[in-house]
Amino acid sequence: MTAEVTYFGIRHHGPGSARRLIEALEALAPAEVLNEGPVDLSDQLPTLAAPDMVPPVALLAFPKDTPEQAFFWPFATFSPEYQAVLWAVARGVPVRFIDLPVAWRLPMPEPEIVDTDEGKEVEEVVDAPAPDPISRDPIGVLARAAGYEDGESWWRDVIEENPDPGPIFAAVAVANAMSALRKDESNLPALEAAREAHMRLEIAKTAKACDGPVAVVCGAWHLPALKAKHTAKDDRALLKGAPKAKVTATWAPWTAPRLAFTSGYGAGVAAPGWCKHLWDAPGADQATKWLARIARALRNEGQIVSTASLIETERLSVALASVRGRPRPGFEELRDATVSCLCYGDPIPWRIIETKLLLGDEIPENVPSAPLLEDLQRQQKKARLKAEAQDKELSLDLRSDSGLFRSTLLHRLSALGVPWGKMTDAGKSRGTFREKWVLKWEPEFAVALVEQLVYGTTIEQAAGGYLAHKLSEADTLGQLANLVFQAMTAQLPVAAEAGI
Repeated sequence: MTAEVTYFGIRHHGPGSARRLIEALEALAPAEVLNEGPVDLSDQLPTLAAPDMVPPVALLAFPKDTPEQAFFWPFATFSPEYQAVLWAVARGVPVRFIDLPVAWRLPMPEPEIVDTDEGKEVEEVVDAPAPDPISRDPIGVLARAAGYEDGESWWRDVIEENPDPGPIFAAVAVANAMSALRKDESNLPALEAAREAHMRLEIAKTAKACDGPVAVVCGAWHLPALKAKHTAKDDRALLKGAPKAKVTATWAPWTAPRLAFTSGYGAGVAAPGWCKHLWDAPGADQATKWLARIARALRNEGQIVSTASLIETERLSVALASVRGRPRPGFEELRDATVSCLCYGDPIPWRIIETKLLLGDEIPENVPSAPLLEDLQRQQKKARLKAEAQDKELSLDLRSDSGLFRSTLLHRLSALGVPWGKMTDAGKSRGTFREKWVLKWEPEFAVALVEQLVYGTTIEQAAGGYLAHKLSEADTLGQLANLVFQAMTAQLPVAAEAGI
């Protein structure tokens, strides 16, 4: 007997979707939870629910022989996918991914040269379809059609404000919103069709083997396709000739700003800081707490923010929501009221705090990851340096132990192709014992460190091994001199000696 399948069409990284999803899972009590994500990385999901895993983090996967071809699937605290995993693991319910394996996302082999009937050689090339803005961000399309600036506000007002959790996930399908967007699927990319075929097969396989209800957590965009009737034969035909590759997977620290970019899940989050606030402060005083954060940020920048102005800001936000026909103040109303009442109509003070307030700036600690990333975290802690996604100036005195340790760490990372810090003018000092750096962490640095694992499992070993490798390939005196100087600056005597 086939088990009953319940579909939960969510907005990727939507805090309201995540909250309602937990309520719906509690009501359904499924025997198995299926998540949108690469099926061959399902074994990584229990680690995601580990107590010391602090989001935002990203599931990092790359071909064993070509780590530069890396793919990320990020998870934030407010991601429905993350909350579904937490719910399942906490209750001992099996949870796994059902999307295409990672190999499908890898670049295709070079086109083959074949002989035509006329004897001429031609290349078999299939043009990849251009990215479809609707499939990339369907919620954003609906939101803009309704007069909203971003998809999060629209989804929150129309879907998440519904007090009854049950019909919420069905509402998208019942209203035919996604079906209307997908009315013309003649230009559906082949990869997208293959993804949905694979998910349908995985769902059917689970439903056949499961003894209880099955919960499917997927992007709302996929709902019509996953619920549509397709024969297994047709779906398997779409997966014929599936690419294969040996893939390595691990977890990497992520940043809130990076959540705003297109990634393995959807088109990104316009304001991760706001979404995290929606998740952390679900009560009626949500707007008040957000305004308190705005006031604190403005005061930290030297702006004068009075209690009376804050009261007027909240009143104006409520009035704006009413005029715009929205259930309560959202991000747009609070922003506009802030500029009017706290910034006196001048948008510049708001822009000063906007990036840090909406995007955040820190990398979480205690994230299990690749050996080089773990060593980096240990050294960051020892050096008392935080990996922040904002520019931060750092002046070092190399005569002190702490200054020399920080400098050595930054030079070693630079030698590894990880420019976390970039040196600038040391200032007016005539001494050579001072260095001035500008630090800014980018998530891509995690990929670069994974690539360098072949040279060592610690920053020192990998930097020395990598420079020794580059020295062995250098064929001019200038290259040798620069590399030796780099090795000496990074306190890598073995590599320096090899170069000399």
